Amino acid sequence: MSLLNRRRARVALVILGILALGGGVLSDAVWSWKLRSTKPPWEPERVAIWDHLNAHIEPDELGLTEGGLDLPDEEPISEEGGLRWAAGAEDGVFGHHMEAAAVDQLVHDEVQAFKTVLRWPSRARLSTLYELLASNRALTAIDPLLERIVEEARDGRLQEKRLRELAIWLARRAPDRDPVKVAIASLGLFHDPELRDLFLTFGRHDEFTLFSAVALANLETNSERSLWELARHVDGWGRIHIVERLAGTNDPQIRQWLLREGYRNSVMLEYTALIAATTGGLLDALRAPEPDEELLVGAGEILSALVAGQGGPAEGIEDYQDGAEAVGTYLEHLEAGRGKDLSHLLAVRSILRFLEEDDADWPRREQMGWSPGLRQEMVRRCKEILARPSWREEVLATLANPAPSTYWQASEAAKIVGIDAWPQHLRLIEGGSLNLTAWHGAAGTEDPARMRKLVEVAERVLDLEELASGPATSLGFGPLHQLFAAHEQMVGQLARFPGQGWPLVEAGLRSPVIRIRHAAIRTLEAWGRGEWPPETTDLLDQATAQEPDDEVRKALERLR
Repeated sequence: MSLLNRRRARVALVILGILALGGGVLSDAVWSWKLRSTKPPWEPERVAIWDHLNAHIEPDELGLTEGGLDLPDEEPISEEGGLRWAAGAEDGVFGHHMEAAAVDQLVHDEVQAFKTVLRWPSRARLSTLYELLASNRALTAIDPLLERIVEEARDGRLQEKRLRELAIWLARRAPDRDPVKVAIASLGLFHDPELRDLFLTFGRHDEFTLFSAVALANLETNSERSLWELARHVDGWGRIHIVERLAGTNDPQIRQWLLREGYRNSVMLEYTALIAATTGGLLDALRAPEPDEELLVGAGEILSALVAGQGGPAEGIEDYQDGAEAVGTYLEHLEAGRGKDLSHLLAVRSILRFLEEDDADWPRREQMGWSPGLRQEMVRRCKEILARPSWREEVLATLANPAPSTYWQASEAAKIVGIDAWPQHLRLIEGGSLNLTAWHGAAGTEDPARMRKLVEVAERVLDLEELASGPATSLGFGPLHQLFAAHEQMVGQLARFPGQGWPLVEAGLRSPVIRIRHAAIRTLEAWGRGEWPPETTDLLDQATAQEPDDEVRKALERLR
């Protein structure tokens, strides 16, 4: 064989080796790093989460514009309704849940997939990595994954520059949340100030706030101001995650914010109340001779949340060392005439109920400052504050000009001061409102005449044809949630009024919402057969034959 032919043979063997190994080590030497020109492992029409978020950000506006919370990787909720986690809730509720062995295997697989892509980013290799990241919840293994990445990079087995480029590529182009979360967390390892805006952008969505907050903490020696900036953009689990990371801050502005706004979240105030009280310095703030109304409102809501949280999933008033003195000081301000907001009325009611818990362990509480004399004085103050005549005027004014943000508060306050809010509830309903506070308040009447009037209005304003679209497996969420909830209130409360509102109950038996069909069955049981219209038996036979849910079908069979 000639020299030229021998050379050609060796080249052919090299090429065959590359093909046989699917790239492998040989391809790493032959092919250059060209991530940007590699075809992504997802359908080209899918929207990147990064692009979605940027499309819902307005300059100088907090949070995201309407529709921004609905990420492009979510299955849309149908009109019949379905169930899905609120943004960040799954990570917030469950945290880590896989067994250690499974986590170790997942981390090993993900690290190997990363290293393979960093050698040569073919579409097949990217697909393997992306499928791993997208099919496993990021929070499950993110800490050990980052630890392994740091070890591999320190030992030279993982190329940091390429990892940074890959993580930015995933963060800005991926359409699925978990690969984006891993990318954000990975970028936090680089301590690169140029990435700050990226973290702040993703952090505006509660689904990514935790990962962005950790990345910011890694990025900056003192990240409190950045975390505070981010916290003002979110009000769900993201707010909770950040407040937890601001615990213990000495920044006076952040401490004031915790007492006046930072404790608020759309999940449960109990999760942030104790941090706000302790880190914010609630007792010291209340010791001011004339605290501003914003502080007093915050104090009332924080103390109410601590009272409500006692014995719950979060810390309660017994976990707050200054609780007794803080409550006493708060009540002193209200007794002196400070505090006009209706929220104080609800806060004082909560405190009074706490003070009147006769079956509580008061000897133990006494050791925490709740002495019998102080408790007796607080009860006196609570009752005097609740009896203040000016509350009635404020409640009536708020009920007369209802706003969604204040109507529930005014409705609860009306119960405290003895105002009958039922006429106002009915007026709202007659106007076509689906305000659930109004429906709940109106349907809770004990007066048969009032219920008859409400039934007449409900049958007129509710779309019974849409409500009775046929049995399905809906949970009642989605665009028609308020309509279904109003119908459920009526069907459930009609159990106390035999024979009233049959069209509403009949529609309940045909509802697509499982819960409403159960409510209709319970109402018919409560009525008894003597109150059933003649067509009820035939309707129950049809409903049983069409019922898709096993539990509802069994209930129907028992009823027949």
